[in-house]
Amino acid sequence: MEARRQRFLFGEIGLFKVGCFGFEENLWGDGEKRVFVNMWESPALLKVVAFAWRVFLNCIPTRGNLALRNVLPSDSSLLCALCERVEESALHLFLHCGVASLVWLKLILWLDFWFLIPPSLFVHWECWSLGGRSKKMVKGLWLFWHTTI
Repeated sequence: MEARRQRFLFGEIGLFKVGCFGFEENLWGDGEKRVFVNMWESPALLKVVAFAWRVFLNCIPTRGNLALRNVLPSDSSLLCALCERVEESALHLFLHCGVASLVWLKLILWLDFWFLIPPSLFVHWECWSLGGRSKKMVKGLWLFWHTTI
């Protein structure tokens, strides 16, 4: 996913809001759009869902994003703070880092709900969405997903 830059926009009611450059609806496929719609139906707290939305958009202050905005000193390490192996990004931090993978694995074992860790957060969300036999079970799995993020 390409790096996104944030900018401040002056809203209609006189307040500033933050927007991400490059976030255009036509950049996403049907699967990604479905995730963005479904995630707001989760029973998780709204601030948790909003944080997960920012994770999907890679608009959280990871070391990689902070370096893109020249917030970190030039001699700072961009490696993940948890594993110190790969550059820190939202995808790595919440899905592929050894620490995050271990958390997901323990949750999957506890729920007796098996699948491989997929390459993207969108596919990961879809795996949790397809695991339920009923709508209530799917919402319960979404709550587990949001709690783990």
